Formats: sequence, C-alpha cells, structure tokens
Amino acid sequence: MKKIVLSAMLFGSTLSMMAGGYLTNTNQSVAFLRNPAQDANINLNGVYSNPAGVNFLQPGFHFGINLQSAYQTREIESAFKPFEYGIRNNGSASKTFKAEAKAPVIPSLQGAWVNGPLSLQVNLALVGGGGKATYHNGLGSFESKVALLGAIGNANHALGFNRYDVDAYMHGRQYFYGLTLGAGYRIGEHFSVYGGVRGVLAAAHYDGYLRNIRINGGDRNGNQMTSAPEYLKQKSDEFASAAATNGKLALTAANAATQAAAAAQAASASGNITLAQSKSAEAKEQAQLAQSYNQKLGDYRKLAYTTGALAQATQDVSINVHQHAFGLAPIVGAHFHNSFLDVAAKYEFRTRIAFANESKNSATTAAAGEQFAAFADKTEVRSDIPALLTVGVRVRPVESLRLNLGYHYYFDKQAKAGVKNAYKNDLLDRGTQEFLAGAEYDLNRQWEVSAGMQRTLYPNNDRMMNDVSFNVNSYSVGVGVGFRLNDHVKLNAAYFRTFYENYLKKSADYHQTLATATKIAAVSNGLLATKDPNEQANILRQSAGEVTQMVQSGRLSPQGADLFTRTNHVFGLSAEFRF
Repeated sequence: MKKIVLSAMLFGSTLSMMAGGYLTNTNQSVAFLRNPAQDANINLNGVYSNPAGVNFLQPGFHFGINLQSAYQTREIESAFKPFEYGIRNNGSASKTFKAEAKAPVIPSLQGAWVNGPLSLQVNLALVGGGGKATYHNGLGSFESKVALLGAIGNANHALGFNRYDVDAYMHGRQYFYGLTLGAGYRIGEHFSVYGGVRGVLAAAHYDGYLRNIRINGGDRNGNQMTSAPEYLKQKSDEFASAAATNGKLALTAANAATQAAAAAQAASASGNITLAQSKSAEAKEQAQLAQSYNQKLGDYRKLAYTTGALAQATQDVSINVHQHAFGLAPIVGAHFHNSFLDVAAKYEFRTRIAFANESKNSATTAAAGEQFAAFADKTEVRSDIPALLTVGVRVRPVESLRLNLGYHYYFDKQAKAGVKNAYKNDLLDRGTQEFLAGAEYDLNRQWEVSAGMQRTLYPNNDRMMNDVSFNVNSYSVGVGVGFRLNDHVKLNAAYFRTFYENYLKKSADYHQTLATATKIAAVSNGLLATKDPNEQANILRQSAGEVTQMVQSGRLSPQGADLFTRTNHVFGLSAEFRF
C-alpha cells in the first residue's frame, strides 16, 4: 500500500537530486580569497590553480598552510496554497525554509620543491562536494506532501479534520578531499609544462525525517492536534464497520424488495388488486432503501479506503545514508612567461566518483519502494567531479603591479550525477562558466594588497533546480593583504564574499502534486481492492478525472513556486615558508 500513497512521495521527489552534484571547489588557499584570478599567477597557490607556473618560483622548498572560516546560508521561500492548512503557518500560503552552515576551520596545505628546471608539487585540500546544510524545519518539497492532508480534509468534511502539523528535518554533508601530486618542467627560459594526478576521497552523509504528523481530527473547527496515523486508523475502522452495516442492510432490503415483488405478482394473478398494489408499493420502497444503503456502502467504503491509506502514509519516515568513494584524475598544464606577460592553461580530467550506499533507513522508508532507490542500501550513486579547463593571463605594466584575467569552463554535462537511468547531468544544456579578474600591488618590499572578482554562471534550468541541492549565479569579490616578514616567511589575510542572484522557479504542478493527489484518489476508489489490470487502469483514469475536477473547481491548487537564494562569507589566514 505504501508504494502508491503519500509516504512513497515524501522524500522521493526531492532527495533523488541530492545524491550527486556538480560543484568543484577552486578555493584552495588564502591567495585565492585575496584575488580569485589566480590562473596565470606565479605563486605557491599555483600548485592548484597554475601548476606549470610553479616552475618559475625561486629555487628551494616552498610550503604553505591555510586556515579558512566559511559561513553560509541557503534559503528557499516556498509558495503553495495548501500550506495555509499548516497549524504553524498562520494561514499563510508561503513559508521560508532556511539552512545555515558554519565551518570555522577549513585547512589546506601546499608544497613545492623547485630545483633548476624541475619542480615537484603537492596539494591537500577540499576539491569538491556541496559542503553541508541543515534544514531544521525540513523543506517545501517535504511539507507540500503533508500539506495535501489539509487540502483533502478541507474538501471532505466527513474526514473530520482540516489542519496539519509535522516535524521535519534534513541534513546533508558532502566533502571531497583531494591529494594532488605532480611534476613540472621548465623548457628553456619562457615555457613550462606540468603533469600530475589527483586522488579524491569522497564522503557524504544524508540524514532526514518526517515524523509526528498530526491533524485536528475530531476538532475540525479548532486546533487540538492528534496523531494522524492513530486518528486515521480509527476512522478507517469506523468507516469500514459502517460500510459493512450498510451492506447488510442493503442486502436485507433487496431481499425484501424481491419478496414483495413476488407477492405483488401472485396477488395480481389471483385478482386481489388491493393486495397487489400494496405489495408493489412495498417492493418499490424496499428497492429504494436498498439503493440508499448501497450508496452509503460505497461512500463509507471509499472513506475507509482513504483513511486507511492515509493512516499508512502518515507513518514516520526517515533516511540515514553514508557514502564513501575514491577517484583518480590526471591533470596537465602549460605556462608561458616573460618579464611583461604570463599566459597559462590547465586541464583537469573528469574524476569518476561512484558511491555505494551504506543505508540505515526506517522500515517504512524501505517499504516505499522505488521512490527511495537513490538511498537504498548498496545502490550505486554517481557524483563525478567534472572536467575543468582554466585559462589565465597576467600582465605587469610596472614591476609592482600585476593585472589578472581568467576563464573557467566545467564540463558538467559529461559528469554523471545520481543513479543510473536518472542522471541529473542529462538535464543540463551546458557546463558552468566563470569569468575572473583581479589585481595585486606591492606597496613596498613588505606589504602587498590585492583584490579580485569572479562571475559564476551555472547551467540552471527549472528541471535541474530543487530545494535540497541548488546553485544560483553569483558575483564574488575578494580582498586581502600579504606581509613579508623576511625572504623566507610571508603572511596572508583575506575576506571573500559571494553575492548570489535569486532564482524563481514557478510550477503548475508543485512537487508533483497532481500525481500524488491522483494516487490517493485511486486508492480511495478501490485501486488496492482489485488485481485486474484493466480495472486498475480504469480506476486511475477515473481518479485523474476527479483530480482535474478538483483543480477546476478550486478545491485543489497544484500551482507553487520556490525562490532560491544563498549567502557566503569566507575569512582566511595563511603562512608561506621558503627554505
């Protein structure tokens, strides 16, 4: 039963998008925070952003340690008319769902040994993943399914309720730790090349639930809330008993009508017109009674089916999924350098990340079937890091000033994300693009200041966007200072902020409201009471028609919208050493 009613839909339409993303983290050091346009710079950050340029550093061993603190929010303002029935929503059809994430310490390490034309390099840092977020009140996609309870109860007074409440929670964490090893070689005075490989250890965890679903059962005009499964199970039993009683009464009345009709025929044959008329009237009356009882039988049976299905559907549902995987990817780069101009390019090959779920979901979750396929135990979930092409230019109009431009292209469409036959990268039309610019200026021999910006354009569309895992276009700016203690030690401090654009997604069928309503209606119409495929198909068609009528009459409003936005602040301190 649970496969086709509400519980099967509670997480399915939303969480399937969470397992797998298309984020790559280019923020590997505080040098990036100071000036994101690092693609042609010659510094220690180059072990990530421009590894071929590291060959032009001064000879010796270079080592850097970076500490960053990140503070993020993700916010979705959801609008859906059935939210009005939520006890905590104060009659409002819109609700804001917000997650905050704090990472006080994000470390990364860079190292390079430069000896003549040769360099050996190492980088240890977060290279991808979506970070983490916690929605303490769940999400609109969660609550929208529960909100249909209120709409159903409001449309049918016999159910005895029209308000709902639910405890919802969602936490997701996804980190990709990368260790990059490589070597560069300088060919002559002006040109260098690089080759390396990155190993990625990917770890993710998803924890969420919908529990303690409540309704104002028996208190339709009030706010006295009670357990939905308990109340609905009780009402299902009452309706089933009423259906059985009316079925018996219908049978008794039908038998009495048959007997009276026979008596009327016999009386007419014997010429007793008065008796024949009396029995004929009795037969008609009993037939009408039988029809009335049969109508009540059908009504009570439908109510019993509905409340029984909803009693099952409103059981607690939870997921608890751990994921681990390892992937490798080659990296190549090239750099041209002279006293005025630097031009560099880097290409990171796609990193194949194939998770194998380690799931401890609730029994009710497992019973929901295919809706939870992406979170079933041992299921393979792809979350590839896309291939990345970067190109950068740096010019030095004067010795103390360096001007930077950069361009990034992520091959997101080729990076598989999600489960087989439902990869979300197939929903993309193109990859992510980034445009970068920045400047660095030496105030004197010790002090250096820098600033830069980054424009990020994601390949977003309505098919891709969902409230569990989303990205929106943005402008980012970074500022910072560097201070050279001496020829061997340099300190960096920076602040980086991202200004996100809002993304509005309007839907004529908010989180598959119509499909959910049709399945509930089909259960009410006896879908589970028959195994005949033809009869089941007829019931589904009938139910779809009923839902259409509900929409046309205004009893059900499937339209909805989500407004997505984010904030991001990052602070950083680093120390660089040269021996």
